[in-house]
Amino acid sequence: MLRVKRDSFGGPAGNAVPSLGEIGGRVFVLEAVATTALTRLLRHCAADGQTEHIEALRRAIERKCREANLPEAQIAAASEYAQELFKDAMERAGKTPVIGQ
Repeated sequence: MLRVKRDSFGGPAGNAVPSLGEIGGRVFVLEAVATTALTRLLRHCAADGQTEHIEALRRAIERKCREANLPEAQIAAASEYAQELFKDAMERAGKTPVIGQ
């Protein structure tokens, strides 16, 4: 597994390419952290604050995708995935979704 500070640890440097299981595990952890953080944020926001946060996140995701030169289809897929994540976080926060498609 790749490590950020591989030189400061003893033992082998790790594999040059992570396995699909490692990638899937990382994505799972990132999704859990994102959902938990967004849920906590939304619990403390009024409806208009929720809309501001969600829209700012949506714009940031689209901007980062464009900076990475992703094709439009992948940008659309990333936006759709983010929308599902936002909806899940809103439900967990006990809020009614105010985000539009």
